[in-house]
Amino acid sequence: MGLKIKVNAKSLVNNLEVIDKAYFDKARNYVDRLGVFFQSDIKRSMGTPKSGAVYNGHRASAPGEPPAIDTGYLVSSIFYKKQGALIGKVFTNTEYAERLEVQMNRSFMGKKSPARKNTELRAKALRPLLKVGKS
Repeated sequence: MGLKIKVNAKSLVNNLEVIDKAYFDKARNYVDRLGVFFQSDIKRSMGTPKSGAVYNGHRASAPGEPPAIDTGYLVSSIFYKKQGALIGKVFTNTEYAERLEVQMNRSFMGKKSPARKNTELRAKALRPLLKVGKS
């Protein structure tokens, strides 16, 4: 009396390839969704009401608030770009963005920004979507 165990290696490898592709596809989608969400939330936060001083009919942002939209140049320069299958980058190409963020305390993309905090919460909420297989 005994027990014979047989593993069909070819079937196992095929199943692993299917699982690997499914996870990769879900991870790529996860990165894209978060990148687009972050980009959109940065822009949305700039359009919220501000409490800073008024200059020539424009209400500026106060310290601690995301920058107010004046000319639209900064808000239109916020981009999301894929940098690989599982890497995305949200960035601006304006020369004054870092000065606003760091020196003037108008956080809109950095670690203190509402958009960054909202994106971190969204990332946690979307993590279950990365699961592959039966729930």
